[in-house]
Amino acid sequence: MRLFPIAVALAGVAIAGSAMAAGRATDVDYLNAARCRGIAGALSADTSALDAFLKSQGRTRIDYILQKADDEQRRGARDAKSPGKSAAATAELSGPCQAFRN
Repeated sequence: MRLFPIAVALAGVAIAGSAMAAGRATDVDYLNAARCRGIAGALSADTSALDAFLKSQGRTRIDYILQKADDEQRRGARDAKSPGKSAAATAELSGPCQAFRN
């Protein structure tokens, strides 16, 4: 009996999450996408989907978030080129970054 309310709550969260993905991304998602763009650029991967996401989602961002996105993009590129962090950056590009490529 206790599992039913939990299952209903989880289903509601899943539905709400997918609805939010179709609309405006959060600032954190935008910053993560900028980092992914930096990694992809440094690894000479295709960046067209990330560029389109950042362009469409960046239109209504405040200047502070846009500046932080530039910082994250540079940090992602630096991490991708760093010998100690390049494997983790490659894994990030093929893992969490795929959410921004659709």
